[in-house]
Amino acid sequence: MDEPAPPRSYELTDEPPKPRRSYLMIAGLSLGFLLFAGLGACAWQLNRVIVGRSDATEAFVKQVHAEGYPAADSAIWYSMTPEDQSRIDESSLYLRSRGLVHSVKRPICRLRKQPDGFGVRPNELICSAIVHFDDTGGAHLFVWKWADDRWKIADSRFMSEEEGVAKPPA
Repeated sequence: MDEPAPPRSYELTDEPPKPRRSYLMIAGLSLGFLLFAGLGACAWQLNRVIVGRSDATEAFVKQVHAEGYPAADSAIWYSMTPEDQSRIDESSLYLRSRGLVHSVKRPICRLRKQPDGFGVRPNELICSAIVHFDDTGGAHLFVWKWADDRWKIADSRFMSEEEGVAKPPA
C-alpha cells in the first residue's frame, strides 16, 4: 500500500495566531450600545420634561384666562416684586375682557437654552398655546426657567389676532 508521503518542510505550517479582532469588535459593540443607551435615556428624560411643561402650560393658560394671573408674590414667578402687581392686574383684566375661552390647543414647547454640563434638565423652555375665544383667537407665550428646584415663569405674553401683543405681566 502506498502511504501518503510525509509533508515536506516547506509545506509545514504553524497554527495561525487567533485574531484579536473579535475581542475588539465585542468591546466596540458594547461601548456603542452603552453610548446609544445613554443618549436614548437623555433624550427620553428631555422629552419627559418638555411634555410635562406642555401639560403645565395648558393648565396654566386655562387658569389665567379663568381667574387671572397669580399675585406677584406667588412662587410661580421667576422674578417679580410687589411693585409689579399693577402690571399683573392690568394683564389679567385685559385677558378677561377677551371673553370666554372655547378651546386651548395643546401647547408646543421647545428648548431655549441647552442643558448645563452633563445634566439632562434644560434650564429654559418656551411654550406657546393657541387660544380660541367667542369671536377671535390669540396665542399665549410663556418662558419657563428652572430655578430653586422648580419651574417658574420668567415671561408671559398674549398676542391677539386683531390687537397685537398685550402688556406682559413679567
